[in-house]
Amino acid sequence: MNMRFVGQCRLCLNDAELRDSHFIPQAAYKRVRGQGANPHPIVIHGRKVIRTAAQTRAHLLCATCEQLFSTQGEDAFFRNCYSGLGWFRLLELLRRQMPLLEDDRFAVHSVPDDENGTLEQIGYMGVSVLWKSAAHSWKDRNGTLPSISLGSPYQEQVRQYLLRESPFPEHGAMIVEVSDEHNRLIAVTGTPATSKWPTHYLHWTSAESGSIS
Repeated sequence: MNMRFVGQCRLCLNDAELRDSHFIPQAAYKRVRGQGANPHPIVIHGRKVIRTAAQTRAHLLCATCEQLFSTQGEDAFFRNCYSGLGWFRLLELLRRQMPLLEDDRFAVHSVPDDENGTLEQIGYMGVSVLWKSAAHSWKDRNGTLPSISLGSPYQEQVRQYLLRESPFPEHGAMIVEVSDEHNRLIAVTGTPATSKWPTHYLHWTSAESGSIS
């Protein structure tokens, strides 16, 4: 018998039946499965790196907000990320543009104007994972996972941005880092992490094909 969980959705704050929400989008686990005797994805939790089929979940969001995360970010992310089949749409888009900055380790690109919406949706997906880390204490079979804090007032500003009720926080910046196809860690996913700098905090999450911070 399926049990129903009713409570406050952490995104819209309405009382509703809560879905069994994934911390990292479910499709990411399918994309990073390998081959051989142990094909399970490589997952990074803080300083711990493991191969596991376990997917971290919790009753966090209502069906409407689950669908919002899917249509506003996850769908675009998985259409454009590394597919493992020799196709990486976002990387191909960037390679068609002259880099703004470049050295032997990285290049900085802008996307074509008609792809700005796609890039914003890719960033939205990453921000949603960062927000979920800060909004809930997630647990796996080994205990509580490391979490981040977005701090006040950013926690509320990000929640409203994800609801599409407000723009992205004025004093925040979003960076999408794209790995090339030769990166042997391209098929790795990880939970969010934070580093403190003299002038700001950097929050990031790793997904197959790169990171979003």
